[in-house]
Amino acid sequence: WGLKIAKKPVKLTGRNINNEKILLGGKIEKQVNPNADFGAIVCKSPMLEAVPLKNWVLFYTAKDEKKVNSWIVCYIKTGRQLRHEIAQPLNKVKLASDKATDLSKALTQYLRDNSNCQLVVYFMAMKREDRYNTVKKVCCVSNPVPSQVICSKTLPDDIKNNKFNSVTQKIALQINAKLGGSLW
Repeated sequence: WGLKIAKKPVKLTGRNINNEKILLGGKIEKQVNPNADFGAIVCKSPMLEAVPLKNWVLFYTAKDEKKVNSWIVCYIKTGRQLRHEIAQPLNKVKLASDKATDLSKALTQYLRDNSNCQLVVYFMAMKREDRYNTVKKVCCVSNPVPSQVICSKTLPDDIKNNKFNSVTQKIALQINAKLGGSLW
């Protein structure tokens, strides 16, 4: 074939693109770093458009009660940082068991009785596809309402752990997007 490889690479001048600016809530503009990593900016700044969350419900089992209560405190605190108005959950429903059939009945009954519910949050002890699918089926098909499933294992037991706040911030951003808000 007669090919030869050069000993030195060829130098080219490429096009440089200026760092983007992100428009956040309160008319705040922040410059994105050269790696286009804007996760830290978004998690610590006001959202462009936050949907007030006033009527929501949280389903959980007794096993997760302590972590659920800690998460609610952290979630509301995170909401203030993101300028997202978050009220205490209108109801906290402690499930007698974590069977998918019991969950389906409880969700369906609650949503039938509370048609103005903005959001359903379900804390599950461990990742179980059948529980996740139950929540999504009831909340997407039977009674359309945004839902957030949280696996308890993703949150550390210690609320003072930075990971607890970090995970809660990401959940808060997801919830606002599901409610129709704009993050940036």
